Amino acid sequence: MSRFKFFEEPQEVEQVRETDRIQLRLLPSRNQRFSIRYHTQFFAMGQKVTDVQTEIIWILKIIDVFEDGYLVDIEVEDHEVFNANPAFKEMIEFSKAFNYPTQKLVIKLNKQGSIERVLNQEEIVERWEEIKGDVLEPLKNTAGDQELLKNGDQQFSDLLPSLKETLLYSVFFSPVLGEKLEKNEHLVGEGSFSSQLFQGIHVPYQIREILQSKDSTVFQCRHKAYIEKTVGADLTKLYNQSYKELCGPKFSYEIDYQADYSFEWSTGLLTHCEAMLKEKANDGLYFQTDFTIKRI
Repeated sequence: MSRFKFFEEPQEVEQVRETDRIQLRLLPSRNQRFSIRYHTQFFAMGQKVTDVQTEIIWILKIIDVFEDGYLVDIEVEDHEVFNANPAFKEMIEFSKAFNYPTQKLVIKLNKQGSIERVLNQEEIVERWEEIKGDVLEPLKNTAGDQELLKNGDQQFSDLLPSLKETLLYSVFFSPVLGEKLEKNEHLVGEGSFSSQLFQGIHVPYQIREILQSKDSTVFQCRHKAYIEKTVGADLTKLYNQSYKELCGPKFSYEIDYQADYSFEWSTGLLTHCEAMLKEKANDGLYFQTDFTIKRI
């Protein structure tokens, strides 16, 4: 999500784990299957507007290991969306077509495990052009729909920025690999969230890691995101324009993100993750996504 030659057998390389120095790294592996479930809810004026649950099965292959990172292949084996509001059923089925270009990805991860490059970019563009000329043909009829296709052209012509801001990929490929520090809450990476409350706004954040356990088989940690307090102040004008009349004058912007991870020492592979992102304007207006990821 290959045309690459896979290793016949995973190489058994002992991970480095010393008292003052801990290394967590991926090793080449055959197909690994992951169950990904996430639940998205949007509340406005204290009422639930959106309630969507998504279930995905990924097939993940660690193709190669380099000094500066990893070559990884992802394929979507299954993808189901369940919406509590039947009025959105047809729209969701139609929107699933936009996932087709990313059904197969070949990506380069950096040493920390975050996405660095998309290696099958040409194939992604071909898949996008294929559905544009078929499933999405009706979208060429109105100006609004044409704008949607234009956005798709931009996104799929260079997928990397979109992947880096898509929450699923940010959670799964969190910067957890490499040398670990045995101290409380230290900086491991940074990035930006694509705001779900304010269209076109990208919220920068830092990820800090807290070591929870490092027994003989499993490495466990928590990742938390921190944003500058000035970000919320910068969004006040947008809130007043879009939401103040319906949701009241109170605006206290917050983003709460945390993810609890378990990784296997022998392979470096994720075994379990529970994550949550909540973007909140006030008590009656917020967007929340909860993730559960398991290796199966």
